[in-house]
Amino acid sequence: MSVLSFLPESSRIRLRRRLLKRLNAIDKPLDWKWTFNDDGVATIHNTDFLHEPAFNRAFELGMKTDSWKGAEPRFRVYTACWAALQTRDVPGDYVECGVNRGGMARTQMEMLDFQTSEKWYWLVDTYQGFPEEQKALVSRGMSVDNYGECYDDVLKTFAPFPKVRVVRGAVPEILPEVKAEQVCYLSLDMNSAEPELAALRYFWPRLSRGALVLMDDYAYIGFERQKKALDDFASEHGIVILGLATGQGLIVKN
Repeated sequence: MSVLSFLPESSRIRLRRRLLKRLNAIDKPLDWKWTFNDDGVATIHNTDFLHEPAFNRAFELGMKTDSWKGAEPRFRVYTACWAALQTRDVPGDYVECGVNRGGMARTQMEMLDFQTSEKWYWLVDTYQGFPEEQKALVSRGMSVDNYGECYDDVLKTFAPFPKVRVVRGAVPEILPEVKAEQVCYLSLDMNSAEPELAALRYFWPRLSRGALVLMDDYAYIGFERQKKALDDFASEHGIVILGLATGQGLIVKN
């Protein structure tokens, strides 16, 4: 039952008008409803693309990895799939730093028909949570106890894909194990400023023209130190990170 249902009708109308004004949608009828409301994102705008059959099938496969603990970050995952699809024809491999159980990458690979791809996808993680020496550096919006051992499960998830490499270790020490000479897509999702900045610095020279960098936690509440580190990097390189309503950040390498 909606919280609004407990208010008098006149109060509901006033509240809806205020909400609509804040949403820059005062011309909408009073019987509006959310078209998406999950994972920190709420909108009344058209989100039909989040329910396209191909994406639905891929997203269900991502959900089966149990990566999101009951949440359905459909908008965020769709954004990652869009980024992966945009870089199919850009030279280089896909790299994800911060994989956990692989829900995001599994969804992307289904959308990309990755079993037939000539590219490689490198999945970099400890697969057992944060390294002990990094726990004190984790963004305040993230619990260090959120992740557990999942290496064997990840190996099983990606066993059908001949060009996936599961690389186990802590960033930045493990990065030389990623043998990609060129990178078309880089995902950063390590919930901590230091490893994300280290990975971005490491792969930046390898990013092809037109490559995309997607930062999963860039605009999240509690991740301000992480955002500042990435913004400082962007400023050094004369670029601007696009902050997205999903909490992600996006860079296009020119």
